[in-house]
Amino acid sequence: MSGKTVVIIDDSSVMRSILRKAILMTGLKVEQFLEAANGNEGMTRIRDHLDELDIVFTDLDMPECTGVQMMTRLREEGIAGFPIVIVSTVGNKKMQETCHALGAVAFLEKPFKQEEIGTLLTSLLA
Repeated sequence: MSGKTVVIIDDSSVMRSILRKAILMTGLKVEQFLEAANGNEGMTRIRDHLDELDIVFTDLDMPECTGVQMMTRLREEGIAGFPIVIVSTVGNKKMQETCHALGAVAFLEKPFKQEEIGTLLTSLLA
């Protein structure tokens, strides 16, 4: 099985690094990590790598283009075919429902536990 392509979208470079390390610690074979600091950059990464994309992790609260705005644009443009996981401190039920309605398949609240990443990746990419 070939390695996975993972997109991580978060305005915090520290959080992108933490998430990247957490994913690698699960043992998932990753061919490439693509990173973005906001939803606009995330859209570019997704469009440029759509055919090889396996999973997207995105924050919600980012400058220029939020996670919700990005997911709305993805939906409007008919871009789909990969799981989107929200990783955010904004964990209220209404926001989770909004994200699920826009196509998110899971919601990880920061700070997340290593086991949560492992369980999530196993269920989504098995």
